[in-house]
Amino acid sequence: MTAHPAPATDVAAQFTAHPDAHPTAGAQADPNPTASPDPAALIALGHPMMDHDHAEALALLAAAEATPPGALAPAFAALADHLRAHFAREEALMAETGFFAQHCHSAEHARLLAVFASLQATLTPHHESPARTYLRSAFPSWFDTHLVTMDRVTAGYLMSNLML
Repeated sequence: MTAHPAPATDVAAQFTAHPDAHPTAGAQADPNPTASPDPAALIALGHPMMDHDHAEALALLAAAEATPPGALAPAFAALADHLRAHFAREEALMAETGFFAQHCHSAEHARLLAVFASLQATLTPHHESPARTYLRSAFPSWFDTHLVTMDRVTAGYLMSNLML
């Protein structure tokens, strides 16, 4: 992945800047290079629930980043709530199919949720910097890596077991 992640509002651009690290690597070049890429298409793994949830996570991330100073807490909470619900859905599917890497995938979910909980516990209108910094730098890098590694393998396994 990138050594210096792009701002979170540019997550889709990270995928186009590094096509070898994304599930759409090797796809045909966009015939209209000036058009903005569709972030949902760039993160598509082929599993409808996962693709929908990932697109929603990016939208919530963009909304959180767009909040004015002093107003981050509700948007941060919305993203954290979405991630908890998404991970629960994903983990239920992994358990139902006996996914071979559920332990490490679920552990990564737990690690991320612990980071979000820690940031959320200290997030106030006058103390937003750690959460904003995390959303701008660390989370996009985590999201990219998680998507193209753990989620790609999980989606393939789920689809091969017809768990759409």
